[in-house]
Amino acid sequence: MIVQEADGWRAYFSTAPDTAVEWWAWPKSFDEVVDRSQAPWDETDRRASHAEKRKALQQECLRESFWRVWGDRPCPPEIRQLVELLLERAA
Repeated sequence: MIVQEADGWRAYFSTAPDTAVEWWAWPKSFDEVVDRSQAPWDETDRRASHAEKRKALQQECLRESFWRVWGDRPCPPEIRQLVELLLERAA
């Protein structure tokens, strides 16, 4: 956050988890952050909530962790589908 003080402008940084989520989500497109396919009653044009951003970040972290452990080995489509299903439910 940039704040104008009496003697000039100062930058203050927060290391709070909420700030990290917002920082991660800032350059992302709406579709990268929000998946409302499981909630058809929800307004599709509503801005992304902090909870939706946090869930997207959690899914990305879990996805990257899984594939890092899996390595370069070939992955059967069934396993890939299972991983995606679990990620949707886990985060």
